[in-house]
Amino acid sequence: MALLCVLGDESLCALIKRLCACAISVNTTVNFKIRDADNLNPHIAPDILVVSEGFNCRNYSRIFLGAKYLIIPIDKDVMQNAVDCDGLIITYGFNSKVCVTASSMAGRQAQICVQRDIPTLRGKVEQQEFPVNINPMMVRPPDILAAVAAALVAGVEVDVLNTVTAE
Repeated sequence: MALLCVLGDESLCALIKRLCACAISVNTTVNFKIRDADNLNPHIAPDILVVSEGFNCRNYSRIFLGAKYLIIPIDKDVMQNAVDCDGLIITYGFNSKVCVTASSMAGRQAQICVQRDIPTLRGKVEQQEFPVNINPMMVRPPDILAAVAAALVAGVEVDVLNTVTAE
């Protein structure tokens, strides 16, 4: 069982749970626990660590070191904490150099763009664009990108994410 931890607010954690619950409901095997990093045993490293944009992670550098996958925003402070990490760094944000971005967000849909092949717990996700039905007016756009990246790394298939409605 994989352990996914979130450094950020409850809304990001809830969004990741909604995206992954959809995969479970269509009989996709996604086997992990989601925990808030503050409640994490200091001797257990998460498989997937998701850092919310704007989160002050200075006191969490030990968690960065053991994570297999770090899903982080393009942020100078976060990048400094991740520099010594042995895990795979997956970046998100509104930038042409990140791994996961959005080419558009309008109405109740975000067009997600995976700009690099991403190894996942179940294989890999290739470069592509796909829609997700998440209202950018109801959820912070960076949280949409972080949650989608986390779901992909955890093994949720793109075609399953296409069917999700999460607000």
